[in-house]
Amino acid sequence: MGINYYPPLVIRVCLHVVSKLPLTLFIGGCKLFSNNLLRIKDFLFKTKVRGVMYQFFSDQEKYLYHYTSSNIAIHYILKDKTLKIGKYINTNDPKETKDWQFFVGSNEGHDLSKYNLDEISKKVTQALKHRANVICFSKDRILSGDHIKDIFNRGFCKARMWAQYGDNHRGVCLIFDKSALNIAISNQFLNDFDIYGGSVTYKNRLIVEYLSTSSYGINIDYLERLRLEKYVKAHIYTHHKRLFFEKSEDWSNEDEFRWVLFSNKEEDVYLRFGNSLAGVVFGDSCSDDDISKVVEQCQGWGVQFERIVWKNCSPWFSFRLCWV
Repeated sequence: MGINYYPPLVIRVCLHVVSKLPLTLFIGGCKLFSNNLLRIKDFLFKTKVRGVMYQFFSDQEKYLYHYTSSNIAIHYILKDKTLKIGKYINTNDPKETKDWQFFVGSNEGHDLSKYNLDEISKKVTQALKHRANVICFSKDRILSGDHIKDIFNRGFCKARMWAQYGDNHRGVCLIFDKSALNIAISNQFLNDFDIYGGSVTYKNRLIVEYLSTSSYGINIDYLERLRLEKYVKAHIYTHHKRLFFEKSEDWSNEDEFRWVLFSNKEEDVYLRFGNSLAGVVFGDSCSDDDISKVVEQCQGWGVQFERIVWKNCSPWFSFRLCWV
């Protein structure tokens, strides 16, 4: 079924032309144009055509969004079809980069005075964090299907993310199919890594709270019995949500979804994302040259393109029809 997509400028031109026709033709032209617009909207709801992930879209669980610079996208991500799963300690959150402070306890009467808290905290922190790799995305908030009202709920319309991670609006936001990405991660890493994935929760914790939670407690009985490596693995299994999937509320606008992979590997790892790339959104200040390079690299991948442009106080769509 063929269909034409009418951006706002085309609509205005068509209405201007029709208005110059004789009355009978004008009425007929309006009916034809109106009926065609209804067909377009109905078709977009039912069929995967260009732009459907941007307009009239309501499945907030389908896609994940990764902001980056055009340079990294062009010379690394798209060139190699890989995403870097970097070391957890190299993020920009102090909770994740600094040593954690633990307390110790025993149910079997161990002498706790012989344990130096700073030393054991550093040792356990390194065992927990230095074996962790993380890859982070933004996600959509609840969507209604009305793209005018939903614009600020979309994962690719976060102004601060564009400024901080998208090279100050000169970069790109890569859109990945969440299900396909999860399959790619499982297929590639399940045999060699312990994999945890999920949404980040946001909560402000007071300084005294760490003493009341076992997440930052070390059970000396189990540590002595299991030894450090097995103890740390068990601690991650029990407390990964609090330790690796919780951030302070100041980060909440990122609406983050992440995968954390644990192994004894010291080096960065790279995910071959295969056919999970579904779309690319260009920043408002992305250069025409970078846009052309990205589009050329994605030829034949079935990727949908869009560009975010700012209209006064709101991000909006460019409705560009031709990208080649």
